[in-house]
Amino acid sequence: MKVSSLVTYSCVLLSSYIGAAVAADSGLQIGVIKAVPEEKCLAKTKAGDLISVHYEGTLEDGTVFDSSYKRDQPISFQLGAGQVIPGWDQGLTRMCIGEVRKLTIPSDLAYGDRGIGPIPPKATLIFTAELVDIDGAEKYQEPEESSEEAVEEEVSEEAEPAAEESDEPEADEEAAEDVAHDEL
Repeated sequence: MKVSSLVTYSCVLLSSYIGAAVAADSGLQIGVIKAVPEEKCLAKTKAGDLISVHYEGTLEDGTVFDSSYKRDQPISFQLGAGQVIPGWDQGLTRMCIGEVRKLTIPSDLAYGDRGIGPIPPKATLIFTAELVDIDGAEKYQEPEESSEEAVEEEVSEEAEPAAEESDEPEADEEAAEDVAHDEL
């Protein structure tokens, strides 16, 4: 086994254990902020998928340079097609809908020597990225309550107010007895 293969294999094992990884030789760091249980992950992102992602991008000093959350509009793009920076194409693969990752992307996988807008040249970028959708992928849905459980829940909700009202009818019963005695 080559040393580079051993390093890659070790990174994969370590990432599955601690929820973080460093892409071999690239410097890309991938951390999992919110994992999705395997039974709820029906599809994982792969090259060619059209995906929607909410994100916030910051510089190393914490300055926010962009956020889809502020616009309330996730970004959609084809993963692995070069439509986004290489750090995203690499860092958002094998991701489940609902998963949130922290990507620390070195400048050579971002904008390199040129920078762009508020991003200076040679900047390391830090993104929090949440996978919102994989176009055409099956999505996990929580099991619905059975109709029997729903009826039981409805009955117990109706019973609680009735129990609270049970103190008041005693006065009504006494008044009804008085009326009945008056008629006699």
